[in-house]
Amino acid sequence: MMRDSKIGRQLTVKGIVTPSDWDDDGNVTAVVVSTPSEEEYLVERSDLTEELLGLLGAELVVTGTIGPEKRGIKTIAVRRYELLEEDEEEEELEEEEEFYEEKEFSDEEFPEEEEELEEEEEEKEW
Repeated sequence: MMRDSKIGRQLTVKGIVTPSDWDDDGNVTAVVVSTPSEEEYLVERSDLTEELLGLLGAELVVTGTIGPEKRGIKTIAVRRYELLEEDEEEEELEEEEEFYEEKEFSDEEFPEEEEELEEEEEEKEW
């Protein structure tokens, strides 16, 4: 078996913290960092593991040492991480989308608009 030349090297990757293992009660016990290029790095147990378990779904940059594969997934011993802030434009867009979410209204809620539409249709018929 040939040794992977990347094992032991320092690596910094950007990704999202996603669960990879659960206990019998459904609690997340292990996480991976999923990168935009669809690579996954299983986070090895360390002092930071509990913190990362609390950051499910967060986008961050992690730096650590590459370890041997476990369960067919690359591993990383995280030494430090940095949460990435959402881009302000993305936040504004999300707020705007929430504001303009589709809502169902009955005609009774906007009677004046219904009357205006009827008048416009009558004018078109002439």
